Formats: sequence, C-alpha cells, structure tokens
Amino acid sequence: MSLWSRKSGELFKTATLADGQIISLLLSAKGLVENDMLDAAYVSAKELSMARTRAFSVLVTMTVIAILVKFEVISGFSTNGLSLAKDAFKPMALAGYSVAGLHFAYFHSRYRFFELWFQSVFEKSDPGKRAELLLRYPLAFDIAKMDPIVRGLPKFVHTKNSLLWRLPSLVVIVLALLIFAALGFTLWVTLSMDVWNNAFPNKLVAGSVIFGSLLTTVISATFPFSGNTKKSYEHYGLAVTLEALEARDPVRHRYFIKKVGAILAKNEKLD
Repeated sequence: MSLWSRKSGELFKTATLADGQIISLLLSAKGLVENDMLDAAYVSAKELSMARTRAFSVLVTMTVIAILVKFEVISGFSTNGLSLAKDAFKPMALAGYSVAGLHFAYFHSRYRFFELWFQSVFEKSDPGKRAELLLRYPLAFDIAKMDPIVRGLPKFVHTKNSLLWRLPSLVVIVLALLIFAALGFTLWVTLSMDVWNNAFPNKLVAGSVIFGSLLTTVISATFPFSGNTKKSYEHYGLAVTLEALEARDPVRHRYFIKKVGAILAKNEKLD
C-alpha cells in the first residue's frame, strides 16, 4: 500500500509519516537498500546505545547526590587536610546535575535517530522478519518490541493466555518515568533557590551558577530529538504538476517548458 494519497483536483500527494519513515525515503532516493544498511547502521547504534546507558547511569548518580546534598545528608568533605566548605556543595550539585542531563540528552538524541529508522523497518515487516531483526539487532529496539503483542505470532498461531496482565507493568513504567521527570524539575528548582539564598561565595557567583545551569538545561531540551509522532507531508511530483498545469493553463505550461528547454540546451553547451 502506497504511503502517499492524492485528493481529487489537487496537484500534490499527502502522507502522514514518522521520522523513521522519512529516513527510509531518503535512503531509497539514494538507491540504498535497507537490508544492506542494517549491519552497518547497527555498529553505530550499538555504540550509541551503550554510551546512552552509561550517561543515564551518571545522570541517576548525580540525581541521588543532588538529593543528598539538598537535604544536607552530604554536608562536608575533607581529604589530606583539605576541606570543602559546606555551602559549596549545593552549587556543585546543581552544576553537576545539569551537566549530567546535557550529557545524557546528547547521546539520547543521537541514538534516537538510529532507533526510529530500525523501528520503521520493524513496523513494515512480517512477524518472522521482526523476530529476525530482534535477534540480530537487539540493542536497536526498545524492550516493548519483544512482546508477542508487538512482535507477532506465527501464521495460524494464537495464544490462549490473556495478555492483559502486561497492562499494570506498562502503567508502572509510565508512572515511574513521570515521577522521575517531576522529581528532576522539582530538584532543579529547589536547588537553584537554595544556591541563590545561600549566595556562596556571593550573589554574582550564585547567579552565574544558576544561569549556567539553566542554559545547560535549555540546550539539552533543544537537541533534535526524533519522535514517534507522525507529521503531515506534501509531495509534488514534477510530471504530475506539469500535466495539471497543461490542463489548467496551456499558455503558462508552454512558457515553462520553453524555459526548461533553454536551461537544458545551455547545460549541453557547457558540457
């Protein structure tokens, strides 16, 4: 089934496509075959997946440290006779927490580009091909793709067991992500307020730390995260457009064809 459709009387075709489908169209326009690209793309996708996992571990660690600093569980540090001022911990925690978020967002945005393309290949494949993709490229897919509901079953095979028991686990995962996001926002706001109120070592430094942290957070949010949300696109084919133009306005059509012919003739002389 074609991705594109045309309404009666319109010059262009329309389609609602995800980012992964757009990548597939770009590859096909260059004559590249998806199956030939999978192995090469997976090398980079696997490296980015592992880097993203490490970055997420750092982010979780910095989140825990920031919480401990916020509630003054960590309030002192000394080594070899050197000690760090108690009021310095919160500015350091705020800066470290923001940089860890930027670090994770960087690798996540790069990985998503690969993940969504692999996902577009997965979605248009039959259950057998999906199983092959999951076995050959496990780190290119999220764990939900391995669920029988998503992956699919062999032809003529149906399960007798209810799959509704997976619904509570899905709810728990979504709630956990929402809580983590809310916790991150609350933690950033409260830490920023503490840094400003403590004004260590002065208001200028405290304000600079807060501004730098805010700037880092904004940069993290503006990374080009590819998404699953489909967008509307229009496709204008030259032959179709010329055909419609000839039927609607023959004079302009002849003028346009004449101009195109002149450009082609000029290019031939240059060659």
